[in-house]
Amino acid sequence: VFPAMKPTREGVFVQYIEAEMPSGGALYDVAADPAASGGKHLHVSPTGKEKATEYAFRVPEKGTYFVLIRLRAGQPGSRRTTLRFCVDDGPMDRSRLRSGPAWGWCMAAHNPNQSLTCLQSFKLAAGEHVLKIAPESPARIDVIAITDNPRMFD
Repeated sequence: VFPAMKPTREGVFVQYIEAEMPSGGALYDVAADPAASGGKHLHVSPTGKEKATEYAFRVPEKGTYFVLIRLRAGQPGSRRTTLRFCVDDGPMDRSRLRSGPAWGWCMAAHNPNQSLTCLQSFKLAAGEHVLKIAPESPARIDVIAITDNPRMFD
């Protein structure tokens, strides 16, 4: 059983961001897909001089938050997607994400040397923040989620 496109749970904070609608930074191709949220997704591919796409988001209170990305492989047969990302002015860290031919949720984590084996959290103050994402391999990104409880994505 796959989690819903945009799961919700009572008492859990989650903010969804449509990947094809960045708030700033680099612009990548938008492609149609009836299985994607809103029928569209962002198709990112490295060009050698990757600039980050930026997404503004707001959290209601100081706390621990997680970033998840609904994505699928950018190339046929690929099982991993590599992105660089950061929150606010943190370092652009590499994250290897599980991907495949179907849309699926995956935790964005600082894990440059391993597959996704642990949850990476971010300690954030209440208010506005910016998530920055840059591709290291082709990927199709549908939705980004910021949440205080990633278990509903299992």
